[in-house]
Amino acid sequence: MTERGQFIFSVQGSNGDRFALDFRPFDSSAQPWFSSVWQRMSLALQAAHKETGNPVPDWVHWQPWKWCEKTRPGYENRQTIIAWCGPQIAGFLNVWRGFESQFAAGTPTLYIEHLAASPWNMNTELWRRQYGQIGTALLAYAVKVSQDDGCDGRVSLHASNDSALLFYRNVGKNRVPALYHDEKTGVLGPTPHADRNDPRLTYLELTPQGAIDFLEDYRHE
Repeated sequence: MTERGQFIFSVQGSNGDRFALDFRPFDSSAQPWFSSVWQRMSLALQAAHKETGNPVPDWVHWQPWKWCEKTRPGYENRQTIIAWCGPQIAGFLNVWRGFESQFAAGTPTLYIEHLAASPWNMNTELWRRQYGQIGTALLAYAVKVSQDDGCDGRVSLHASNDSALLFYRNVGKNRVPALYHDEKTGVLGPTPHADRNDPRLTYLELTPQGAIDFLEDYRHE
């Protein structure tokens, strides 16, 4: 039984029911979902888009089955957090601790390198998503990790493309106080990955009060 006052990061099923996510560090039980299911669905979608002549979504080129193993030098500080919905992976986060705030010098933030729902939780030309609102729940959970780490809910990230930027803007739309500080460019991320060190990418950082209010949306009363 869930105690009152706890945070419940729930998502919506296709039938309208709510399902709670269970967040765990990456382990061997998650690898087949990435290296088999995710990879094969990505390949299938690439083939379908090739046949129809439509451009493929950027996420199709992601390779989480490689990212989560942390085999390359320089990635020792990356942590992969898996969001499970029952026996299935709903999505995942790759985070880095200790990235300096761009709005409060000397103050650490939790930096999100990757935030992604699983392919089977996205609408595509081949299938309809199984669960919705996963991305928002992942962002809220990152705020909780930041809060638990003593970072006052500060979370930072780069929007990898226009679609991702639109998602983050929609999450923060009309929130008072504002969820984010002013958008910036020219900020380099903490990862060795070249894409996150592109100064043209839009940098977003959650305000402490906006982040805590956002997290409160998931508190079980």
